[in-house]
Amino acid sequence: MGGSGYSILNNYIGGSGSMASGAMAAYTSAAGILSYQGILLTTSSAIPASYILGNTINNIAVSAVPTSTTAANVFIGIESNGFGINIGGASVGNGNTIGSNITNGSIQVTTTTALATYLSLIKGINCNSTGGIITGNQVGGIDINNVGAAAGPSTFTGIYINNATAPAQVNNNIIGSSGSGGIANSIRVLSTSTCSKTGLTGIALTATVTSAVQVNWNTIKNVSFLNSSVTTVSTGGFIGISSAASGAAVITISNDTISAISFPTYTTGYYYGIYNSGAASTITISGNSLAGNSTNSVTGLYYPIWNSGAVTSAININSNSIGTSGTGAITFNGANSGNQIFINNTSGAATATLSISNNDFQGINYAVAGSAANTFISNTAATLSQAINSNTYTNLNVNTTGSITFIANSVVVSASGTQNVNSNTIVGSFNKSGAGGTLTLFTSAASSVSGGVITNNNNNFSNITIPGATIIAGWVNTDAGAGTKTIQNNTFSNWSGGTGAITALSVNITAGGNATTGNAINTITSSGNITGIATAAGNDNIYGNNINTLVSSGTVATTVTGISVTAGTTKNIYQDTIFNLQGNTLTTGTVKGISISGGSTVNAYQNIIYTLQANALTTGALSGIAISTATNVTASANKIYGLSSGSAALTTATVNGIQVSGATASTTTTMANNLVGDLRAPSASAANPLIGISIIATGATSTINVYYNTVY
Repeated sequence: MGGSGYSILNNYIGGSGSMASGAMAAYTSAAGILSYQGILLTTSSAIPASYILGNTINNIAVSAVPTSTTAANVFIGIESNGFGINIGGASVGNGNTIGSNITNGSIQVTTTTALATYLSLIKGINCNSTGGIITGNQVGGIDINNVGAAAGPSTFTGIYINNATAPAQVNNNIIGSSGSGGIANSIRVLSTSTCSKTGLTGIALTATVTSAVQVNWNTIKNVSFLNSSVTTVSTGGFIGISSAASGAAVITISNDTISAISFPTYTTGYYYGIYNSGAASTITISGNSLAGNSTNSVTGLYYPIWNSGAVTSAININSNSIGTSGTGAITFNGANSGNQIFINNTSGAATATLSISNNDFQGINYAVAGSAANTFISNTAATLSQAINSNTYTNLNVNTTGSITFIANSVVVSASGTQNVNSNTIVGSFNKSGAGGTLTLFTSAASSVSGGVITNNNNNFSNITIPGATIIAGWVNTDAGAGTKTIQNNTFSNWSGGTGAITALSVNITAGGNATTGNAINTITSSGNITGIATAAGNDNIYGNNINTLVSSGTVATTVTGISVTAGTTKNIYQDTIFNLQGNTLTTGTVKGISISGGSTVNAYQNIIYTLQANALTTGALSGIAISTATNVTASANKIYGLSSGSAALTTATVNGIQVSGATASTTTTMANNLVGDLRAPSASAANPLIGISIIATGATSTINVYYNTVY
């Protein structure tokens, strides 16, 4: 058309009567492609601006026969080309309606193909113009039916943006239906559709976009696959909002709602709520709500938020609601086994900052017990910095036998980088009702570089219940690189386990000046092995922690340990308080305040250990500090008291303040200035059930130094 300053206002397109009423306007091709466009505007200048406002396009049926492997447009509601075109507006009545909010099948698109490789496109709004805005429009009430001898797929996009200088605002649009009278399954792939690769996307920004775009306050709701044929991950499935914008683009996707999306029993199809694949300058995904979605799939994947783009400056995934208090995130109606990842960042330049913070997770529902692994937050990109802070997990009850990970961030921190994983919290309680797998609160196993700074502080993962043989790996930071690391003031409390082993905190730290301190680990019960803090490779300073009320009802060889050192170079364990460890039904197992079974140089000093119990011991051991096989160990100025066993069957078992054992040669052990007292075994039949400092089975070249200790 050319020119500028056009106004296309308040038109009705479709039907056989006035205001798009009457019989449906039908457009049919029996032998080839047919392309329908409701409004097409092309301008040659942005000044004065052009407007497409208040138009209604509905009551239309299009039937086409695609015959090409190059996707052809079958239906476009509104298309813009050129410059400065505003599609819709912020005022009441400015928005365009393509289809209907209250009626199914207001627009019907059928394709019939002879080959499954014949492709077609359906677009509500196709924006190829520069500038302008796309605001207040609705695309809904659309039926899609891909049939034929070999049904080829349609790809539906509600709003499609394809210009380097894109509209600055794509705001307040509805894809599907919402509000009063909003019809269920508004945009739907019909049950009669036999294609396996049909794709539905709410809003898409293509790789052509290199400008700043806001995609805010949009609603994508009541979009459904009613067929059960969508099976292939390459093209079939749902994306709420997609961005492939690149270069200098600054993309903001905020305060959007994606809900009531129903996808079928596909095997490898996908659901992306919000997906960025573009290497933009900045991507911000914040304040969005993704809730009320469902699937019957037993292997399909549910990804609410995913970034795979090599963003160069900043990736911000903050303050999103993956489920709400009234409407959960997702319901799996089949026994799903897919590897579900709820917020996933897989890319980002080494210059980029990453923030995944203040997100909330609610309502991950398996109506039928599943076996899927669930990861709530995952980052695998070695960005300049990572801030994973203040995320909340609210009253989750996840019915899967698969493993569950709250936060995974195993990436190298560079010499100038930072990694902060702080103040993440379970709100209310967490229940894993399917027995099996491993529950991990946080995991990082990369080897960070000297100069990098890592903090894991003020996290609170409490009120956890798991059944059966499920293992709790707890908080795992075994990044044994040279970065400076602080793990401080975390709380792990009120856990109820089954028969699987439980470890609250695992740390391996190489760099000097590190600290694992001020952590509260308490009220953990199970019938399996329990360890408060475990440490292996590296150089760790573990001090000022409070570990208490670890209680196992396990029998035979069960172990309960406050702090366990199994390997490493230099370990300093000091000023920790450990009390009320209980293994009252174990017989040949052990209860130990501090266990040292490896490491080159281990110093345990100024610890307070008291009230340890093992009331069914026969041949096991109860020890305040147990030392074996480490190379050089010093235990000094520790206070150990109140260790007791009420077992009448205690024959060869012992209650020890400090026990040294193991036949490892070239071992030096020094015990000095320790206070040991109030050891009790009132019913024991053993000859020497109580030993303040016990030295047994040492190596031929071992050196044992014992001086200035008090035993009472």
